[in-house]
Amino acid sequence: SQYSIREKNLKPSGLTYTHVNDATIGRVIYCPLKDDQELDQVIELFGSIPQSCLIYPGYIVPPEIGADDEAKAVVFSSEDVKGLDFSLVGVLDAGKRQIDLVDLVSKGKGVFARTLGDQYRVAASRSSETLVLFDRGGNDRIDAIRSMCKDRVEIQLEVQDLEWLSQELSSSNPEELINQHIQDIRALFDNHPDRAFFRSKSVVKQFERLSHSGLVNDDLKQEVYRTRAVALLVGLLHADKFDRDDKEEIQTESKAVLQNIDMGDLYILVRDLALSK
Repeated sequence: SQYSIREKNLKPSGLTYTHVNDATIGRVIYCPLKDDQELDQVIELFGSIPQSCLIYPGYIVPPEIGADDEAKAVVFSSEDVKGLDFSLVGVLDAGKRQIDLVDLVSKGKGVFARTLGDQYRVAASRSSETLVLFDRGGNDRIDAIRSMCKDRVEIQLEVQDLEWLSQELSSSNPEELINQHIQDIRALFDNHPDRAFFRSKSVVKQFERLSHSGLVNDDLKQEVYRTRAVALLVGLLHADKFDRDDKEEIQTESKAVLQNIDMGDLYILVRDLALSK
């Protein structure tokens, strides 16, 4: 995606792809951080999880990130991790670095953009299972991330806040965690339909990963897909809270979700009314 916006002479001669492992359910998650305290929490969280790593997409880690000993043990630059693989990878300043790259291209500094793109590619491709994209300092750059992932149908981008992400990554009982998330999502329907939409999307991904291991029961499956279906319906009824791409996704999935669960005639009736012009 980043290489495609550069001049032809600065593009690589061929494209390579990370090997796909059909035995895992891969995820891409975006998580903006409110302040330095939340960054410290992320560093502590990743330090407690085996086979995990935080990467800054650049030659060196900025001093304000990797100053103390705990950060030095967890946060690395793209140069530090070349050739290494981790189950869980967090990329810091992910949206900001994407904006920087686009800015370099627009100013005709293609050589620098090529270098940054190479660093970004190394950072993002270290993950074999879960990739979390972070932005620091209360800067939500989801638009830049979505632009980068646009037209990549294989990337189902999730959006989570740090509290929820921390619970998920550190939980030893995923089924119990999914049930708790379902309760939280239901509380969001009335006042925060956009958050309910994104969170229910993440719950479906969690469930798919859990079901891949064959450790789920039919009751949990029903609750997961019912919650997602209701979140989609609420999204249709509050379309003004979503941008165009999200609206299109909600419209498409509100039909497809019925392949997983029978929501009854009333669901279909309300959905069709919401979709009508």
